[in-house]
Amino acid sequence: MKKIHYIGLWMLCACLLTACDDLMDTHKEFIQGGEIIYAPKPDTIFFVAGKNRVEANYTISKAPNVNSVNIYWNSGQDSLITQVELSTEEVNGKIILPSLKEKSYTFTIQLQDKYGHKSLEVTSFRTAYGENYQNSLTGRRIKQMQSNAEGGIVEWDIAQDGLVYNELKYTDVNGKTQELRMEADQGSILCPNAASGSNIEYRSAYIPEEASIDTFYTAWQNSAEAGMNFPHIYEYADVNRENWEILYFDNSDPEEGSPQNMLDNNQDSYWHSDYHNATRFPYTFIIDMKQTLWVGKMGAVSRKDVFYSKGISYYVTEDTEYAHDPNGNNWTYIGDVELRQENGWQWSTISPDTAEKELRGRFLKVVFISGHNGDHLGAIAELGVQRISAVDGNEVD
Repeated sequence: MKKIHYIGLWMLCACLLTACDDLMDTHKEFIQGGEIIYAPKPDTIFFVAGKNRVEANYTISKAPNVNSVNIYWNSGQDSLITQVELSTEEVNGKIILPSLKEKSYTFTIQLQDKYGHKSLEVTSFRTAYGENYQNSLTGRRIKQMQSNAEGGIVEWDIAQDGLVYNELKYTDVNGKTQELRMEADQGSILCPNAASGSNIEYRSAYIPEEASIDTFYTAWQNSAEAGMNFPHIYEYADVNRENWEILYFDNSDPEEGSPQNMLDNNQDSYWHSDYHNATRFPYTFIIDMKQTLWVGKMGAVSRKDVFYSKGISYYVTEDTEYAHDPNGNNWTYIGDVELRQENGWQWSTISPDTAEKELRGRFLKVVFISGHNGDHLGAIAELGVQRISAVDGNEVD
Protein backbone atom coordinates (compact mmCIF):
# COMPACT_ATOMS: atom_id res chain seq x y z
CA MET A 1 0.00 0.00 0.00
CA LYS A 2 2.84 2.35 0.89
CA LYS A 3 4.52 1.52 -2.37
CA ILE A 4 1.45 2.67 -4.28
CA HIS A 5 1.48 5.97 -2.39
CA TYR A 6 5.13 6.55 -3.25
CA ILE A 7 4.47 5.86 -6.91
CA GLY A 8 1.53 8.34 -6.94
CA LEU A 9 3.57 11.04 -5.22
CA TRP A 10 6.39 10.57 -7.70
CA MET A 11 4.01 10.93 -10.65
CA LEU A 12 2.49 14.14 -9.17
CA CYS A 13 5.90 15.77 -8.78
CA ALA A 14 6.77 14.86 -12.34
CA CYS A 15 3.62 16.57 -13.59
CA LEU A 16 4.35 19.71 -11.60
CA LEU A 17 7.89 19.92 -12.90
CA THR A 18 6.63 19.57 -16.46
CA ALA A 19 4.05 22.34 -15.91
CA CYS A 20 6.68 24.67 -14.49
CA ASP A 21 8.90 24.09 -17.48
CA ASP A 22 6.03 24.99 -19.81
CA LEU A 23 5.28 28.18 -17.84
CA MET A 24 8.92 29.24 -17.93
CA ASP A 25 9.01 28.61 -21.65
CA THR A 26 6.04 31.04 -22.07
CA HIS A 27 7.57 33.68 -19.79
CA LYS A 28 10.95 33.48 -21.54
CA GLU A 29 9.22 34.49 -24.74
CA PHE A 30 8.39 37.91 -23.21
CA ILE A 31 11.59 38.66 -21.34
CA GLN A 32 14.07 37.95 -24.03
CA GLY A 33 16.58 40.78 -23.92
CA GLY A 34 15.63 41.65 -20.32
CA GLU A 35 12.51 42.93 -18.53
CA ILE A 36 10.56 45.93 -19.96
CA ILE A 37 11.09 49.08 -17.89
CA TYR A 38 8.50 51.86 -18.12
CA ALA A 39 8.94 55.55 -17.43
CA PRO A 40 6.30 57.00 -15.06
CA LYS A 41 3.08 58.39 -16.52
CA PRO A 42 2.15 62.07 -16.06
CA ASP A 43 0.18 62.80 -12.89
CA THR A 44 -2.30 64.83 -14.93
CA ILE A 45 -2.61 65.92 -18.53
CA PHE A 46 -5.46 67.72 -20.26
CA PHE A 47 -5.93 69.63 -23.49
CA VAL A 48 -7.53 73.05 -24.09
CA ALA A 49 -9.14 74.11 -27.37
CA GLY A 50 -7.81 76.99 -29.46
CA LYS A 51 -7.86 78.55 -32.92
CA ASN A 52 -6.22 75.98 -35.22
CA ARG A 53 -4.21 74.83 -32.26
CA VAL A 54 -4.56 72.98 -28.96
CA GLU A 55 -2.73 73.44 -25.67
CA ALA A 56 -1.58 70.46 -23.57
CA ASN A 57 -1.26 71.04 -19.82
CA TYR A 58 0.64 68.52 -17.75
CA THR A 59 1.88 67.80 -14.23
CA ILE A 60 4.82 65.42 -13.62
CA SER A 61 6.17 64.46 -10.20
CA LYS A 62 8.58 61.86 -8.77
CA ALA A 63 10.15 61.44 -12.18
CA PRO A 64 13.72 62.80 -12.00
CA ASN A 65 14.81 60.94 -15.13
CA VAL A 66 11.96 62.05 -17.45
CA ASN A 67 13.27 64.43 -20.09
CA SER A 68 10.54 64.59 -22.78
CA VAL A 69 6.78 64.64 -23.29
CA ASN A 70 5.78 62.85 -26.48
CA ILE A 71 2.38 63.60 -28.02
CA TYR A 72 0.98 61.72 -31.04
CA TRP A 73 -2.21 62.28 -33.08
CA ASN A 74 -3.77 61.33 -36.41
CA SER A 75 -3.17 57.66 -35.55
CA GLY A 76 0.46 58.39 -34.78
CA GLN A 77 1.19 60.02 -38.14
CA ASP A 78 1.81 63.39 -36.45
CA SER A 79 3.78 63.97 -33.29
CA LEU A 80 5.46 66.60 -31.14
CA ILE A 81 8.38 65.72 -28.84
CA THR A 82 8.98 68.37 -26.17
CA GLN A 83 12.05 68.33 -23.95
CA VAL A 84 11.58 69.00 -20.25
CA GLU A 85 14.18 69.68 -17.56
CA LEU A 86 15.03 66.84 -15.20
CA SER A 87 13.69 67.50 -11.72
CA THR A 88 12.86 65.74 -8.49
CA GLU A 89 10.17 68.37 -7.85
CA GLU A 90 6.69 68.61 -9.31
CA VAL A 91 6.83 70.06 -12.81
CA ASN A 92 3.90 71.84 -14.47
CA GLY A 93 4.01 72.82 -18.09
CA LYS A 94 2.13 73.76 -21.24
CA ILE A 95 2.74 72.63 -24.80
CA ILE A 96 1.15 74.25 -27.86
CA LEU A 97 0.27 71.98 -30.78
CA PRO A 98 0.11 74.46 -33.69
CA SER A 99 -1.22 74.44 -37.26
CA LEU A 100 -4.08 72.00 -36.65
CA LYS A 101 -6.99 71.59 -39.02
CA GLU A 102 -10.41 72.36 -37.62
CA LYS A 103 -11.65 69.03 -36.25
CA SER A 104 -11.70 66.79 -33.18
CA TYR A 105 -8.52 64.96 -32.22
CA THR A 106 -7.49 61.93 -30.18
CA PHE A 107 -4.10 62.49 -28.55
CA THR A 108 -1.77 59.79 -27.20
CA ILE A 109 0.78 60.90 -24.63
CA GLN A 110 3.91 59.18 -23.31
CA LEU A 111 6.71 60.37 -21.07
CA GLN A 112 10.23 59.32 -21.98
CA ASP A 113 13.23 59.22 -19.64
CA LYS A 114 16.89 59.84 -20.39
CA TYR A 115 17.45 56.11 -20.85
CA GLY A 116 14.90 55.91 -23.63
CA HIS A 117 12.23 54.20 -21.53
CA LYS A 118 8.65 55.30 -22.31
CA SER A 119 5.62 55.36 -20.08
CA LEU A 120 2.39 53.54 -20.72
CA GLU A 121 0.16 55.48 -23.09
CA VAL A 122 -2.38 58.05 -21.88
CA THR A 123 -5.21 59.14 -24.20
CA SER A 124 -7.06 62.47 -24.28
CA PHE A 125 -9.42 64.27 -26.65
CA ARG A 126 -9.94 67.87 -27.80
CA THR A 127 -11.17 69.95 -30.76
CA ALA A 128 -9.29 72.61 -32.69
CA TYR A 129 -11.57 75.38 -34.01
CA GLY A 130 -11.16 77.56 -37.08
CA GLU A 131 -12.92 79.19 -39.99
CA ASN A 132 -16.16 77.21 -39.71
CA TYR A 133 -16.64 78.21 -36.09
CA GLN A 134 -15.65 81.79 -36.90
CA ASN A 135 -18.25 82.02 -39.67
CA SER A 136 -20.98 80.79 -37.33
CA LEU A 137 -20.62 83.77 -34.99
CA THR A 138 -22.87 86.83 -35.02
CA GLY A 139 -22.51 90.05 -33.08
CA ARG A 140 -24.75 90.56 -30.08
CA ARG A 141 -27.70 92.63 -31.24
CA ILE A 142 -28.55 96.05 -29.86
CA LYS A 143 -32.05 96.37 -28.42
CA GLN A 144 -32.07 100.16 -28.12
CA MET A 145 -29.92 103.22 -27.49
CA GLN A 146 -30.88 106.04 -25.14
CA SER A 147 -29.46 109.35 -24.02
CA ASN A 148 -29.52 111.00 -20.63
CA ALA A 149 -27.65 113.64 -18.65
CA GLU A 150 -24.75 111.22 -18.00
CA GLY A 151 -24.24 110.19 -21.61
CA GLY A 152 -25.60 107.29 -23.66
CA ILE A 153 -27.03 103.92 -22.65
CA VAL A 154 -26.90 100.85 -24.90
CA GLU A 155 -29.29 98.01 -24.14
CA TRP A 156 -28.60 94.58 -25.64
CA ASP A 157 -30.52 91.44 -26.55
CA ILE A 158 -29.85 88.18 -24.71
CA ALA A 159 -26.27 86.93 -25.00
CA GLN A 160 -25.66 83.86 -27.16
CA ASP A 161 -23.82 80.77 -25.95
CA GLY A 162 -20.07 81.26 -25.91
CA LEU A 163 -20.19 85.08 -25.75
CA VAL A 164 -17.71 86.43 -23.20
CA TYR A 165 -17.79 90.19 -23.78
CA ASN A 166 -18.47 93.04 -26.21
CA GLU A 167 -16.04 95.80 -27.13
CA LEU A 168 -17.41 99.28 -27.87
CA LYS A 169 -16.06 102.47 -29.36
CA TYR A 170 -17.98 105.74 -29.13
CA THR A 171 -17.44 109.47 -29.51
CA ASP A 172 -17.80 111.71 -26.45
CA VAL A 173 -18.99 115.31 -26.34
CA ASN A 174 -15.40 116.52 -26.85
CA GLY A 175 -15.05 114.55 -30.08
CA LYS A 176 -12.68 111.96 -28.58
CA THR A 177 -13.01 108.22 -29.19
CA GLN A 178 -13.62 106.21 -26.04
CA GLU A 179 -13.45 102.42 -25.65
CA LEU A 180 -15.39 100.17 -23.29
CA ARG A 181 -15.72 96.48 -22.57
CA MET A 182 -19.02 94.95 -21.48
CA GLU A 183 -19.18 91.43 -20.03
CA ALA A 184 -21.67 88.91 -21.39
CA ASP A 185 -23.75 88.89 -18.20
CA GLN A 186 -24.48 92.61 -18.53
CA GLY A 187 -27.67 93.67 -20.29
CA SER A 188 -26.79 97.34 -20.73
CA ILE A 189 -23.85 99.71 -20.48
CA LEU A 190 -23.42 103.43 -19.87
CA CYS A 191 -21.18 105.35 -22.27
CA PRO A 192 -20.22 108.40 -20.17
CA ASN A 193 -20.50 111.76 -21.93
CA ALA A 194 -21.45 110.12 -25.24
CA ALA A 195 -22.32 112.68 -27.88
CA SER A 196 -26.04 112.80 -28.63
CA GLY A 197 -26.82 111.90 -32.21
CA SER A 198 -23.66 109.76 -32.51
CA ASN A 199 -23.40 106.04 -33.08
CA ILE A 200 -21.16 103.29 -31.75
CA GLU A 201 -18.87 100.64 -33.20
CA TYR A 202 -18.92 97.26 -31.54
CA ARG A 203 -17.84 93.66 -31.86
CA SER A 204 -18.47 90.47 -29.88
CA ALA A 205 -15.88 88.11 -28.41
CA TYR A 206 -16.57 84.36 -28.19
CA ILE A 207 -14.84 81.24 -26.95
CA PRO A 208 -15.90 77.84 -28.32
CA GLU A 209 -15.29 75.99 -25.04
CA GLU A 210 -14.71 76.96 -21.46
CA ALA A 211 -11.07 77.97 -20.86
CA SER A 212 -10.28 78.18 -24.57
CA ILE A 213 -6.81 79.63 -25.15
CA ASP A 214 -8.05 81.76 -28.07
CA THR A 215 -10.87 84.26 -28.40
CA PHE A 216 -12.82 84.61 -31.63
CA TYR A 217 -14.15 88.06 -32.65
CA THR A 218 -16.96 89.10 -34.93
CA ALA A 219 -16.30 91.89 -37.43
CA TRP A 220 -16.70 95.45 -36.19
CA GLN A 221 -20.23 96.76 -36.75
CA ASN A 222 -21.67 100.26 -36.65
CA SER A 223 -24.98 100.86 -34.91
CA ALA A 224 -25.95 103.16 -37.77
CA GLU A 225 -26.23 100.05 -39.95
CA ALA A 226 -29.17 99.02 -37.76
CA GLY A 227 -30.58 102.57 -37.79
CA MET A 228 -29.57 103.24 -34.18
CA ASN A 229 -27.68 106.03 -32.48
CA PHE A 230 -27.73 107.94 -29.22
CA PRO A 231 -30.83 110.12 -29.62
CA HIS A 232 -30.63 113.86 -29.22
CA ILE A 233 -31.94 115.32 -26.00
CA TYR A 234 -34.82 117.65 -26.75
CA GLU A 235 -36.33 120.36 -24.62
CA TYR A 236 -39.90 121.53 -25.12
CA ALA A 237 -41.83 124.74 -24.64
CA ASP A 238 -45.56 125.42 -24.50
CA VAL A 239 -47.09 127.20 -27.50
CA ASN A 240 -49.48 130.09 -27.02
CA ARG A 241 -52.78 129.07 -28.65
CA GLU A 242 -54.51 132.44 -28.21
CA ASN A 243 -54.53 133.26 -31.94
CA TRP A 244 -55.04 129.74 -33.25
CA GLU A 245 -57.83 129.38 -35.75
CA ILE A 246 -59.79 126.34 -36.91
CA LEU A 247 -59.92 126.40 -40.71
CA TYR A 248 -61.68 123.10 -41.36
CA PHE A 249 -63.70 120.42 -39.57
CA ASP A 250 -65.98 117.65 -40.77
CA ASN A 251 -67.90 116.74 -37.62
CA SER A 252 -69.40 118.71 -34.75
CA ASP A 253 -72.56 119.06 -32.68
CA PRO A 254 -73.18 122.78 -32.12
CA GLU A 255 -75.70 122.03 -29.37
CA GLU A 256 -73.06 120.13 -27.40
CA GLY A 257 -69.89 122.05 -28.16
CA SER A 258 -68.13 123.71 -31.11
CA PRO A 259 -64.58 122.94 -32.33
CA GLN A 260 -63.29 126.33 -31.17
CA ASN A 261 -63.83 125.20 -27.58
CA MET A 262 -60.73 123.00 -27.97
CA LEU A 263 -58.57 126.16 -28.13
CA ASP A 264 -60.10 128.33 -25.38
CA ASN A 265 -57.91 127.28 -22.42
CA ASN A 266 -61.05 126.19 -20.57
CA GLN A 267 -61.20 122.51 -19.69
CA ASP A 268 -64.87 122.78 -18.77
CA SER A 269 -65.88 123.50 -22.36
CA TYR A 270 -65.41 120.98 -25.13
CA TRP A 271 -66.00 119.92 -28.70
CA HIS A 272 -68.40 117.02 -29.22
CA SER A 273 -69.06 114.90 -32.28
CA ASP A 274 -72.55 114.95 -33.81
CA TYR A 275 -74.46 112.08 -32.26
CA HIS A 276 -77.80 113.20 -33.69
CA ASN A 277 -76.50 112.38 -37.17
CA ALA A 278 -73.77 110.04 -36.05
CA THR A 279 -70.93 109.15 -38.40
CA ARG A 280 -68.00 106.88 -37.63
CA PHE A 281 -64.37 107.85 -37.13
CA PRO A 282 -62.22 109.42 -38.47
CA TYR A 283 -63.04 113.08 -37.70
CA THR A 284 -60.64 115.67 -39.15
CA PHE A 285 -59.73 119.26 -38.15
CA ILE A 286 -57.24 121.74 -39.64
CA ILE A 287 -55.78 124.47 -37.42
CA ASP A 288 -53.80 127.56 -38.39
CA MET A 289 -51.19 128.01 -35.63
CA LYS A 290 -50.27 131.45 -37.10
CA GLN A 291 -46.52 130.63 -36.97
CA THR A 292 -44.20 127.96 -38.25
CA LEU A 293 -43.24 125.58 -35.43
CA TRP A 294 -40.89 122.66 -34.99
CA VAL A 295 -43.49 120.46 -33.37
CA GLY A 296 -42.20 118.19 -30.59
CA LYS A 297 -45.15 117.03 -28.49
CA MET A 298 -48.83 116.61 -29.17
CA GLY A 299 -51.35 116.93 -26.38
CA ALA A 300 -55.06 116.77 -25.64
CA VAL A 301 -57.50 116.97 -22.73
CA SER A 302 -60.57 114.75 -22.69
CA ARG A 303 -63.97 116.12 -21.78
CA LYS A 304 -63.99 116.10 -17.99
CA ASP A 305 -65.09 112.69 -16.66
CA VAL A 306 -66.33 111.69 -20.13
CA PHE A 307 -63.61 109.77 -21.98
CA TYR A 308 -64.97 109.32 -25.47
CA SER A 309 -61.90 110.02 -27.62
CA LYS A 310 -58.93 107.67 -27.69
CA GLY A 311 -56.60 107.72 -30.73
CA ILE A 312 -55.51 111.00 -32.36
CA SER A 313 -53.07 111.46 -35.27
CA TYR A 314 -51.22 114.70 -36.06
CA TYR A 315 -49.87 116.10 -39.35
CA VAL A 316 -48.24 119.40 -40.33
CA THR A 317 -47.59 121.39 -43.48
CA GLU A 318 -46.25 124.82 -44.38
CA ASP A 319 -48.08 124.85 -47.70
CA THR A 320 -50.98 127.31 -47.59
CA GLU A 321 -52.47 125.57 -50.61
CA TYR A 322 -53.49 122.69 -48.38
CA ALA A 323 -54.63 124.78 -45.42
CA HIS A 324 -58.27 123.91 -46.13
CA ASP A 325 -57.70 120.56 -47.81
CA PRO A 326 -57.43 117.55 -45.47
CA ASN A 327 -56.86 115.19 -48.39
CA GLY A 328 -53.89 116.99 -49.93
CA ASN A 329 -50.68 115.06 -50.38
CA ASN A 330 -48.40 117.60 -48.71
CA TRP A 331 -49.28 116.76 -45.11
CA THR A 332 -46.45 115.21 -43.09
CA TYR A 333 -47.33 112.73 -40.37
CA ILE A 334 -45.64 113.49 -37.04
CA GLY A 335 -47.18 111.07 -34.54
CA ASP A 336 -50.10 109.88 -32.43
CA VAL A 337 -51.60 110.37 -29.01
CA GLU A 338 -53.52 107.55 -27.37
CA LEU A 339 -55.58 109.04 -24.57
CA ARG A 340 -56.10 107.20 -21.34
CA GLN A 341 -59.42 107.44 -19.54
CA GLU A 342 -58.35 110.23 -17.20
CA ASN A 343 -58.66 114.00 -16.84
CA GLY A 344 -56.01 116.62 -17.60
CA TRP A 345 -53.38 117.11 -20.29
CA GLN A 346 -51.88 113.99 -21.86
CA TRP A 347 -48.82 114.38 -24.07
CA SER A 348 -47.09 112.19 -26.60
CA THR A 349 -43.53 112.80 -27.80
CA ILE A 350 -42.68 112.20 -31.44
CA SER A 351 -40.11 109.49 -32.11
CA PRO A 352 -36.40 110.44 -32.23
CA ASP A 353 -36.28 109.51 -35.93
CA THR A 354 -39.14 111.88 -36.65
CA ALA A 355 -37.72 114.62 -34.43
CA GLU A 356 -34.40 114.50 -36.28
CA LYS A 357 -36.22 115.35 -39.50
CA GLU A 358 -37.00 118.76 -37.94
CA LEU A 359 -40.58 118.69 -39.16
CA ARG A 360 -41.90 122.22 -39.20
CA GLY A 361 -45.24 123.61 -40.19
CA ARG A 362 -47.77 126.36 -39.69
CA PHE A 363 -50.86 124.28 -40.33
CA LEU A 364 -51.81 121.39 -38.07
CA LYS A 365 -54.12 118.56 -39.14
CA VAL A 366 -55.69 116.61 -36.30
CA VAL A 367 -57.47 113.33 -37.05
CA PHE A 368 -59.53 111.51 -34.41
CA ILE A 369 -59.22 107.84 -35.33
CA SER A 370 -60.79 105.88 -32.45
CA GLY A 371 -62.82 106.14 -29.26
CA HIS A 372 -63.28 104.44 -25.91
CA ASN A 373 -67.07 104.26 -26.23
CA GLY A 374 -67.90 103.06 -29.71
CA ASP A 375 -66.87 104.18 -33.18
CA HIS A 376 -69.02 107.32 -33.41
CA LEU A 377 -68.49 109.29 -30.18
CA GLY A 378 -65.75 111.89 -29.71
CA ALA A 379 -65.30 114.75 -27.25
CA ILE A 380 -62.22 116.87 -26.46
CA ALA A 381 -61.80 119.81 -24.10
CA GLU A 382 -58.37 121.06 -25.31
CA LEU A 383 -55.88 120.45 -28.12
CA GLY A 384 -52.28 121.68 -28.16
CA VAL A 385 -48.66 121.16 -29.13
CA GLN A 386 -45.29 121.90 -27.61
CA ARG A 387 -42.46 123.05 -29.81
CA ILE A 388 -38.87 121.83 -29.62
CA SER A 389 -37.00 124.72 -28.01
CA ALA A 390 -33.51 123.23 -27.55
CA VAL A 391 -31.46 120.26 -28.79
CA ASP A 392 -28.68 118.91 -26.55
CA GLY A 393 -28.83 122.13 -24.55
CA ASN A 394 -28.60 124.43 -27.59
CA GLU A 395 -31.61 126.67 -28.18
CA VAL A 396 -33.36 126.54 -31.54
CA ASP A 397 -35.82 128.89 -33.18
